[in-house]
Parts: sequence; structure tokens; C-alpha cells
Amino acid sequence: MLFKNLSNIRVNSLLLIHLLLGVFFYNVEWAINILYYGLLLLVISNLFLKQNKNGVAHVYIIYLVSLEISLRMLNASVPWEGVKYILIFIFLSARQFQSYTNKSSVSILLYVFLLLPSIALTQMEDLDLFRKELSFNLSGPISLAVSVIYFSNKVFTIKEFRIIILLGVLPLITAATIIFLRIPSLSSIVFNDAANFKLSGNYGPNQVATIFGYGIVLMMVAFFLNIRVTTSGLMDRILIFIFFTFCVINFSRGGIFTAIISILLGAIVWLRYAQSKTKNVFLIGFGVIIIFLFFLFNYFDNITGNSLSKRYAGSITKKDPKYENFGSGVTGRDELIKGDFALFQEHIVLGVGVGMAKEARLEYGHRNAASHTELTRLLSEHGLFGLGALLILLLIPIQRFFTFKAYYRKLLIVVFVSFSIIASLHAAMRLCVMGFVYGLAFINLMPDKEEVDASEQIRLRYLEWGQYEEEIQLEELNA
Repeated sequence: MLFKNLSNIRVNSLLLIHLLLGVFFYNVEWAINILYYGLLLLVISNLFLKQNKNGVAHVYIIYLVSLEISLRMLNASVPWEGVKYILIFIFLSARQFQSYTNKSSVSILLYVFLLLPSIALTQMEDLDLFRKELSFNLSGPISLAVSVIYFSNKVFTIKEFRIIILLGVLPLITAATIIFLRIPSLSSIVFNDAANFKLSGNYGPNQVATIFGYGIVLMMVAFFLNIRVTTSGLMDRILIFIFFTFCVINFSRGGIFTAIISILLGAIVWLRYAQSKTKNVFLIGFGVIIIFLFFLFNYFDNITGNSLSKRYAGSITKKDPKYENFGSGVTGRDELIKGDFALFQEHIVLGVGVGMAKEARLEYGHRNAASHTELTRLLSEHGLFGLGALLILLLIPIQRFFTFKAYYRKLLIVVFVSFSIIASLHAAMRLCVMGFVYGLAFINLMPDKEEVDASEQIRLRYLEWGQYEEEIQLEELNA
């Protein structure tokens, strides 16, 4: 795998480079196109020349998924769904060099096929609008399916997984730097009950909060697995605090709520299945992080004149009269959800067609807006076929959870799948990260060679490029 062995000097250099890239891209916005297309050319040539033996496909995609928010903030010359297109192309190209398969791959293909019949009901004024609607609504689900196909049963050691997390974190440092430099004087910002574009790099606060919530989740998964991502535990915690800052200060609640719920579910799994001798140390460390984040939130709340806490209270105590002027709690998404259910009841078999729910909701007195909730969009636009696709998304990880024996594999399933599904409840499949992280949950995470426990009945055969070929018990091969 690329970057298999990273010294502290190299890690610190990468952190500094991505900080400086943020400064550079802030001043020269078009230059991010050079990074995007330069890496793309290198990856495609490397992929086919070396047949993905060095893992270049996932190394590039994990980086690109986190870079997507910067590409959009800087108006890069990249198609709106371009990152999803690249993921699909790179992973499918790399998949031809992999020989393993399992039932998860087969099931996820059924998920995609169930979404196709409703295309016949899509009616647009011209072919270009038709293409855009299909791309906007189906590129996310397809990228999710391709991610599952690529990652299912793909083996990573703890050391390799550390590199995966680091590569997912680095572009977020660049994004955080750009946003920080774009924030105007606080005296010029009006804090109220709405998400604040000035505090999210002049781009959609919901998507910005979601990607930084993803950064928090990556770092906390490393904490659960006792992986040091950077050069010290202190630096790892600092990154968590930075991501938390840019996740909450833009007043968009979905990103931090998604991260919190996913992490809490992961903590439950860890406490239930991990070795008891390390639980006390874990609880102390986890408690320190939570306490520090609490004080950090209060600090930002004071800066905003308590508007931040009122914004969050709008989703918790919105019936309290003292918060009646601070948001509806779900900012109109409840109306979209009601409209989706109404459409599902009237068009129960095939739905109204891909991309057609936006207009169809008007017939029922609901908002004319694109859905922000992927799960209800599946129902309204795909009918019973969408319901079947939704059940597949939920049942595959549940089955894998009870199949896996090692706690760290259960942990990844719970944290990553819950993040993907919860994020899609408030941001649909707007970002590539929702589909990508769902697929990442299905990796076969193993201890490093020197730490393999014979009682696991797992034998690892090293290949020339440092990957592993897994030979495991029959029930795991059929998982």
C-alpha cells in the first residue's frame, strides 16, 4: 500500500503542507484544479500499470472524498457530481484486479437494480434535464453500491487503516484553513436562528458541517482502536477539536448530531465487546474529550451571544416559548418528508419517478424542493422498489454485525453505517462521503501480523505489495 510506512517527519510534513495548501488555495482558487486533475492522471496511470497492487484506488478516493468540499467551495472546474463519477470509475476499474467476492456484493447489486425501473417514469423537458436529474439522484446510491463492492472483504491491517484515516483527514485541514481565512470580522456577522454561510466558507453550511462531522468520526474511530493518526495523542485531540469547531460554528446542526450519534453507538459497541482491561483507560480518555468539547461549545456560545445554544435548542425544546423565535427545529424537512410519504401512498408500486418528487409534492400542498432525506426519497420516487432497496441497506450491515467476531469489525459497521444513514436523513446523498463511508464499513480489518491471535483462526498470507490475502472460516467467507 502507498505510504505504508510513515515517519513522524513525513506525517508532520503532510500536515503542514495541507495547512499551506489552504492558504494557497484561498489566494489562488483556480489552483485546486491542478491538484485535482494532476492526482487523477497519476492515479489512473498507476492503477492500470500496477493493477492496484499498491492500493492506489482507495488511497486516492479516501483523499478525494474529503477534498470534495474544498472543490465546491472554490468553484473548481469539476462536474457537480464529479467526485462520485470518479469514485465509480476508479473502484470499478480496480475491482477487476480483485478476485474475492461475497454475498454483500451480490445484495448491493440488487439494491441498484431496484432503483432502475422508476427511471421510466421520469419526464423532463429535454434530454439535458433528464440527465441532470438522474445524475443528481442516482449517482449517490450507485457510488454507495460500488464502494461496498470494492471494500467488501478487502483486508486492511491496523497500520494500513491508520493511513486511510490520515488521508481522509488531510484535505479537511485544507478546508478548515480556507474557511478560517474567509471568516469576516465577527462584528460584521449577524447571529440568528439560521445556518450561517459566512462561517462555512460561503458554501452550504449543512454540507460543510457534514464533512467535518465525518472528520470527527474518523478521528474517534482511531481513538476507539487505539490508533495514533498523527505523531502524538495530543495532536490527534487537537484535530478533533478543530473539526468540532468548524462543524458547529456555522449553526448547521445535522453534521454534529450525526457525528455524536454515530460515536455514541460506537462507544456502546466498544464497551460491550472490547477487552475489559482497557475499558477504564478508554472511559477516562473519552470523558476528557467530551468535557473539553462541552467547554469549547460554551465558548462559541458566548461569542455568539447565546445564539448558538438557542439554535440547537430549537431542535430540542422548540415548544418552549422562550425559544419560539429560534427556528422550527427541522427547517422545513418535515414538510418534505410528509410530502414523500403522501406520494408513496398514491404511487406505491414504482413511485413518481426519479427526480419527479419535487414537482409532484405541489399537488399535495407541500414544498417544491429537492428532498433532503434520502430514505423517504426512495419511497416517493421508487415506491415499493425503493422500500426494498432501503431494506437491503439496513439488513446487510445488521447481518454482517452478527457474523463478525472481532469487536473492531463490529465497531466499523456500527459507526460508519450509522453515519452514512443518519447523514442522509438531513443531507440526502449530496456529498460523496455518505456512500463512500457506507462501503468502508465492510472492510476486513485485521490486527497487524505480529499481533494476530491464533484463537481467531485466521491465517494471513503476505503478498509482494504488502497487502494480505485472507483465509478465514467458512461462515465468514459466506458473510
